[in-house]
Amino acid sequence: DDIHVTRFRNNLFDVVSMSHVLEHSWNPKVVMREVYRILKPEGLVFIEVPLERFTTNSLDSAHLQFWENKHDVFRYISPLFEILFHAVADNGHVKFCVIIAKKLKFVEEAPVSFGSYKEFNVTDEQYQLYREKLMKRGQL
Repeated sequence: DDIHVTRFRNNLFDVVSMSHVLEHSWNPKVVMREVYRILKPEGLVFIEVPLERFTTNSLDSAHLQFWENKHDVFRYISPLFEILFHAVADNGHVKFCVIIAKKLKFVEEAPVSFGSYKEFNVTDEQYQLYREKLMKRGQL
C-alpha cells in the first residue's frame, strides 16, 4: 500500500508509529494528513526521522527528504498535531529526531491539500495514481 493513501478507514488507530518513514515520502504533508485521517480522536503518532544526510551509507539514496533540525520536521506535524514530546538523539552514526504528537480536533472532512507535486520527487504517473485514489475516497 502507498503510505500517502492507505486503505484504512477513518479514526481506526489509537497509535501510529512511523520510524524512519517520512524521509522516504515524496510529500510528508500528505502522509501526515493520511495519519491524521486514520487516527482516532486524540490518537498519538510516534515519528522518528534522521536529521542529516548519511555520509557513509548507501541508504541515503533512498531518502527523498532531508532535515537539518527538528524545527524543519515540526512544520509537517504541527498543523494537525500537538507536539507532546521531542528529542534529538545521536546513535553514533546519525542524528535523529524523535517526536510524539497528539491528533488535534479539526474538521475531518477537510480535503487533502498539497502544493505543486513538481516540488517533490514524483513522476506524473505517480501523481495521477495518487489523485485517482483520492477521488475514489471522495477527498478531492
